[in-house]
Amino acid sequence: MIPENKQEDTNPELRIYPNPSKGQFYISSAINNLFFNVRIMDLNGKLVYVKNNIPNESPLDISELKASVYMIEIQNSANQIIRKKLVKTE
Repeated sequence: MIPENKQEDTNPELRIYPNPSKGQFYISSAINNLFFNVRIMDLNGKLVYVKNNIPNESPLDISELKASVYMIEIQNSANQIIRKKLVKTE
C-alpha cells in the first residue's frame, strides 16, 4: 500500500522525458515555479542518485548509471512524492 502523499506513476501533470534515456532527462510539471528533489533507486532498492532543488525543466544527467530500469522518486515543492519507472539505455 502506498501512503497518501505518495503516488505511483499516475500523475498526469508530471512528465519525465525522454524515457528511455541515454543519459540526460528532464522533469516537467504543468505547475510553474516548482522545484524537485530526486532520488533514483535500482531494482534492489539501492539509492544510486540524489539531487535536490532542481528547477522545473532542468536537465538531469544519469550517464554514469549503467543501462537498466530504475525507480525514480520525485518530491515537489508541495511535498508530494511521485514514483515513476525510469529506463536508462546505452
